[in-house]
Amino acid sequence: MPPDREAQAGIISRILAAHPGPVRRFSVPRLDGLYHLDATVDAWLRSPALDCLQELEINDRATALRRSLPASAFRFTTTLRVFTMSGCHLLDETVETFQFHQLRQLSLYDVRISEVALHGIISHQSVLEYFLLNGSFGFRCLRINSPSLKSVAISSACSGELIIEDAPLLQRLLQLQPRCVLNVSVISAPKVETLGCLGYDSNLLFGTSVIQKSCAFSFTTVVSSVKILAICLYSLNLDMVINLMRCFPCLEKLYILVPHGKVSRNFLSGKHRDLIRCNNLWRRKHHDLIRCFDIRLKKDVLKNYRGIKAQVNFASFFVLNAKMLELMRFEISKHNDNEVFIAEQHRLLQLENRASRGAQFYFTTGRRCHRYLNGCYLDHIMHVSDLSITDPFECVH
Repeated sequence: MPPDREAQAGIISRILAAHPGPVRRFSVPRLDGLYHLDATVDAWLRSPALDCLQELEINDRATALRRSLPASAFRFTTTLRVFTMSGCHLLDETVETFQFHQLRQLSLYDVRISEVALHGIISHQSVLEYFLLNGSFGFRCLRINSPSLKSVAISSACSGELIIEDAPLLQRLLQLQPRCVLNVSVISAPKVETLGCLGYDSNLLFGTSVIQKSCAFSFTTVVSSVKILAICLYSLNLDMVINLMRCFPCLEKLYILVPHGKVSRNFLSGKHRDLIRCNNLWRRKHHDLIRCFDIRLKKDVLKNYRGIKAQVNFASFFVLNAKMLELMRFEISKHNDNEVFIAEQHRLLQLENRASRGAQFYFTTGRRCHRYLNGCYLDHIMHVSDLSITDPFECVH
């Protein structure tokens, strides 16, 4: 496309005029100042070729303008299945017109919207299955009441609150940025299987179970539905992870992201400093646990593994006690990707004495997170359709 905005708009207009229709998907490229072309965009959306439109994506790089969507964007109430918008302002009065009877996937990126409008939009979509909220603002709390939602992913530049009041079909609850201080309360979501990335400073209330800053603080009932969990930790801490496994006793896949390199202690609270000091010695401390606790873990992934003593102690707990383990992956730096380091880790981890004889162990460079505060397993989630993946933490490989 040429760099000139008017030339780009002219090309799009000519393509639409020549298209015989019906058009299934209409994706407007990220034009600078797209919403300056109100009349042009309105004409595009009123094109007869789009009468049966199923997917609509409108982007604008000049997000500071916060222009509202043209009214013609709401004429596809009976056909639209996927709606992605960014860089606009959804007004409160939009709630009444934002009712798409076939809408399955909705994505709001860098959108200004109030809590009233946000809650109303979600509650009005009777068949909505996938919802992606990325970088949007204008609200402090997101409440989910939906009989149809299966996946929710949220990322925000500021702190906030997410309350799942009633979501009987919800399977995946994803936090895209672990840096955000997100307080999550799950009141009723009995089918949640995939959870993460639990952030460094986020809090999770799951029924009567309280998880603060990735620590299972207290739980009177367990959450048996969760089978896939991703967490972000300042340092590998076995006590913390064991508490999480007690809270989620049916856990089958565990993904753990730790910082690459050392963390400045000045950055951490006293509680986190204590967690980092942990040497993860477990043979005496967790002797009774090993005999009575059923570790159902089948897959364990350690990202930014450096092979230091505390990490070896942590990993050896699963090597020597997880009887159902099928795969354990150590994502290491390129500096450690050599035969000497890997052979030494095989010896230290006592892989020949593994509890699960069929378990496989891999050392791979993977994708290293240089900026651990922003890095997570979900930076590949770019489109709302990505939320349909059963295990979103595995698809980065």
